[in-house]
Amino acid sequence: MLLQAISCDHRADNRGRAERLFQIAESLIADAESQAETEVLRGLLNEWRGDGRLMLCQREAIDHYRDAREQYETVTWQDLTWRDEPEFMHAYWAIERFSRVYDEPLPENPDSMSFQERIDAKLDLAADVLAETD
Repeated sequence: MLLQAISCDHRADNRGRAERLFQIAESLIADAESQAETEVLRGLLNEWRGDGRLMLCQREAIDHYRDAREQYETVTWQDLTWRDEPEFMHAYWAIERFSRVYDEPLPENPDSMSFQERIDAKLDLAADVLAETD
């Protein structure tokens, strides 16, 4: 839900609030990461960290997406059940709505992409967003 708020604040040009919300989100992500037992969960946490940074137009988003891509290399079919989790969908909807502002909109349904394809799409989005903000 924090990522959705960051997405809304970005679109409303409320950068100060978005940055503060990301500080809170990043702290929660770090706590979850310290207890993450699977690569897919570590990948999701890196992906969400990248989403937050991208919505703040920070270049570090690319590093987090690349880390997530590496972690997703070991994804098994059982790991795909993450797509059914509410937390996953809330996080995805935040970046999907954010992407509508740019020329690289993400699909509304994340099931249409693999984990790797989703990261590649986000890297393309990051290139566009960061090019516009430089």
